[in-house]
Amino acid sequence: MSELVFKDTAGNNLCYPITVIGDQADWQFDSFLDFMKLSPEAADDEGFLFAVEDRIRHEKFSYLVNSTAATLNSNLRFIQDGKIISNGDLFIVGESPPIVEISRIDEGAKIEASGISLKKRSKNVFKDHNQIIADAIDQTLNRKIVPNQIQYSINLLIESDPDEATLIEFILHVARVIHHAPFENWSKFEEKIPYRNGHEMWVNFSKGRGGVCSEKSASLKFICDLLGIKNRPVIGTGVPLSSAQIESFNNFFISGGKTEPPCEIKHLLLEIEIGSDVYLIDVTGGNVPLMFLNESDSIPFYNTGYSVRMMSRTDKLFLSKIPEWIGDAHLAVCEYHLPDAHFDLSFNQDLGLEINDSLYTGVFFDFGGDQSEDMRAHFRKIGASQNLVSPKFFNKSSSLVNVCGRGAKFYQDARANILNSYNNRNYTGDITIVLQPLNKNFWSRPMVSQNIAELVEEQIYSTV
Repeated sequence: MSELVFKDTAGNNLCYPITVIGDQADWQFDSFLDFMKLSPEAADDEGFLFAVEDRIRHEKFSYLVNSTAATLNSNLRFIQDGKIISNGDLFIVGESPPIVEISRIDEGAKIEASGISLKKRSKNVFKDHNQIIADAIDQTLNRKIVPNQIQYSINLLIESDPDEATLIEFILHVARVIHHAPFENWSKFEEKIPYRNGHEMWVNFSKGRGGVCSEKSASLKFICDLLGIKNRPVIGTGVPLSSAQIESFNNFFISGGKTEPPCEIKHLLLEIEIGSDVYLIDVTGGNVPLMFLNESDSIPFYNTGYSVRMMSRTDKLFLSKIPEWIGDAHLAVCEYHLPDAHFDLSFNQDLGLEINDSLYTGVFFDFGGDQSEDMRAHFRKIGASQNLVSPKFFNKSSSLVNVCGRGAKFYQDARANILNSYNNRNYTGDITIVLQPLNKNFWSRPMVSQNIAELVEEQIYSTV
């Protein structure tokens, strides 16, 4: 067996392998398109001599091929060995076939807002990959339940048509679990995936891994969409936005990024509606406290914004409600258009590789010499400004034994994964990991409305 690998060189740079089961030397392009319209099980039933190993990764590929406009892309072009492959042509699929590059045909393809719907996609993917995703959700939600507590089953909950009280208790549990999941970028480099969508995040959670704010919010949205809970995106920006500026986001996404956005979207939260009650939820974790506020308690946050502590500074965020399709479009951009999202998050946005209660794990490109020492001095200065102990540094010549339960192999593997993911093959420097221990209560405590806090027995919150 061999693999035919498709690489989205004009999008997120992801590779999508398809296993060639038979000994055929080629594959008709039209047959490939038919294959992509089917679930793996249906393709097998139809007698296709092709298969996929990672069905969740393949869903991302099939959505790109079959719902291209919904991913904010123009028409796709497939190129193998320098030749454009289209209707009537053949892919080479023999032993070690050339990679198929996916580019774009920019012929003024129009983006329709009505065609962008994560809700529809969520329900379809849950139906088509139910066992994988439902098992991942159940495993994650039941990981730390107390003895004798009834275990959660997302399938049974959906089938039971739960009442409002059941839904709010369940969503609170989901929010706490997502917030508790690691705030990390390690796993992106390990699997060479710059960004995960909502259902991919549940598979990642089940492996004990996590993500960043928009990924975690997408995972909460995925659950809400499955349960029919109304939800809408809330963005955090560095400046307050007028209605006209919010409208300009419409133009930005519809134009395919050809117009200027009013500002950078720095944060993503979710507002949900259960019955007549509305809640503002932030499940980011890491440096951002759990937020689960009822409508009245959330008003001050909408009116004046709030401060979020970063490692080296404090950012002021202003919140704006935006149309659902703009939130979906923003997540589509993150998923399909940002090949270096994991590098930007880790190296440029002060988020590093992981943030937890006791340790900030930063990272920098280490060119050696004076630059190396300047970067180390920079991180020492940050630690000193926060009254923290001096950080430790880990690179190819380090021999740390154990930090927070992780040995040298973990950090060496992380370095190697980052270097293997870096597209600049001319880079000859190193990757240095920064291990900055934190003081107790370095990050703020959760912000949970009193009526929500009363639903949990232990004091995990600071009521507002």
